[in-house]
Amino acid sequence: MKRGLPAGQRHLFRLPWTSKAQIEAEVGDEFEFHIRSRAEELEATGVLSEEARRLAEREFGDAATARAYCRQAGVERAR
Repeated sequence: MKRGLPAGQRHLFRLPWTSKAQIEAEVGDEFEFHIRSRAEELEATGVLSEEARRLAEREFGDAATARAYCRQAGVERAR
């Protein structure tokens, strides 16, 4: 049994994304924003640019798994 709204009403509550490619782009942009923001914070403390980026990515953790999780959640919510 499928849960949720009837098909005729489902379109009223969809997220603004219309395709998996758009979801992928949004997730990528969001991750990049957070990594870039952290790298800028590190640079402000005197860390060199390349090292700051590397440290920010390391602090962020397993980005590939997190991206996959967010993409899947976005796809499921868009249905």
